[in-house]
Amino acid sequence: MADVLTKIYKFDSSIPTCWILEGLIMYLKRPDVEQLMNNISKLSPCSSYLILNFSTNMPDTASPNIDEIDEMLGTSNWKKVIRLMFGEEGFHYNRYPEDKPANKILGFAMYQKEK
Repeated sequence: MADVLTKIYKFDSSIPTCWILEGLIMYLKRPDVEQLMNNISKLSPCSSYLILNFSTNMPDTASPNIDEIDEMLGTSNWKKVIRLMFGEEGFHYNRYPEDKPANKILGFAMYQKEK
């Protein structure tokens, strides 16, 4: 993937990038998530961002859980900035029912590439 982006699409991996993976990783198998994170890491210079939508109710045989992804990204110099679940303070935008507890299944994690 990294070669295709840089050669065919003229992707400039020297410019910080913001990757938004919404509604994706929960449908991929573990090896595919690992390859995707590895490719994104190779293409991302310092100060890049990664916004990752995740689900906490995936079977262990499916994609890695969010804690495993944190570890995976950490080995490639990504620092977790924040992890928020829908409905939590700062992540409801006055559109989440006030009388309902925050969602425990769906959320977003944000990372920034260091070094």
